[in-house]
Amino acid sequence: MVDNNQITLKMYQSDYIPRGSSVLVGRLAPCIGVIIYNPPTKEAYAGHYPISLKVCNNGGLENLLDIAVEKFGDVTETEVFVSGGRIRKEIKKTVMSNRKEVNRILRKYEFKDSNVHIRWTPEYERGVDMVLYTETGEAGLYRGGVKFMDLRNLSG
Repeated sequence: MVDNNQITLKMYQSDYIPRGSSVLVGRLAPCIGVIIYNPPTKEAYAGHYPISLKVCNNGGLENLLDIAVEKFGDVTETEVFVSGGRIRKEIKKTVMSNRKEVNRILRKYEFKDSNVHIRWTPEYERGVDMVLYTETGEAGLYRGGVKFMDLRNLSG
């Protein structure tokens, strides 16, 4: 899909994604990308977090979630998409710790389990792009601009 209203987030960036736009959280390997999507309003918030989740420009993942939850109100329909966290031997301990921290933080916000879609980047991937289209709610992982995984059904 081509989208002239695409917002691209690089490392350390987070942003509000308005209706009628898409977001690309790019080149996720050990970094972790998170998209919080509200289907009723077709709006989202997204962030691209490096190895240390707390060093992001807006104060980290919890701050982004606080903003999204305040804006969206009732989170029963809110969906969360997570990718990245690729394990490499030399940083395995840090990446595993980050994965656990993301899960802990998401549980704190009480999103419905069926609305949390996590797909950690496999070891063999050099990096993937996570994309969400706000109008349709389509969310997927892309490699070289080609979609290879739907984040809702988590099949290849």
